Amino acid sequence: MWNKLAIGTLGTCLCGLLLACGMSSRGDAVTFNDSIAKPNGRVDNAIKGLVDRMSAAIKGNPGAVAEFKKAITDAKQTLATAKAEVKAIKVLPKQSAKDFYDAELKYLAMREKNIDDFGEMVRVFEDNNMNQFAKNQKVIEIANKIDADEKKDLTPLQAAQATFAKDHNITILP
Repeated sequence: MWNKLAIGTLGTCLCGLLLACGMSSRGDAVTFNDSIAKPNGRVDNAIKGLVDRMSAAIKGNPGAVAEFKKAITDAKQTLATAKAEVKAIKVLPKQSAKDFYDAELKYLAMREKNIDDFGEMVRVFEDNNMNQFAKNQKVIEIANKIDADEKKDLTPLQAAQATFAKDHNITILP
């Protein structure tokens, strides 16, 4: 279960490497893509860090819970920086660029909800009225929600990026 969440989180990092030849519009498209992909990758790495800390915190170790809380604070800061960077991007004039940009903003909003969901996990870990089994069940429920939200918003983001790449005659490299 945790590996599924971690793998899903790693899979969300948009490929920032594009093959572009010649024309400046292609270069602008590569720059635009990378301007979205790089901050997005940092957010996804922060989420992966949360998954790692959550895996340790679920065992009930107070020190691990404190580290998890700090990772949440760090992830919020990373997200705020990424959102500011993305909002500062000059969107290219084609509709596919606008759609890609809008899909990215929606994806970042979902990531913000994910981070809040991780905060809910902390409240579960710290709840002295729940036994460990109940805590684990609640955390699994929250993790499944995070995973479902990610899949729901990642697919349109990837589709928008693919349309953008096709429209600008660039190739997304694996």
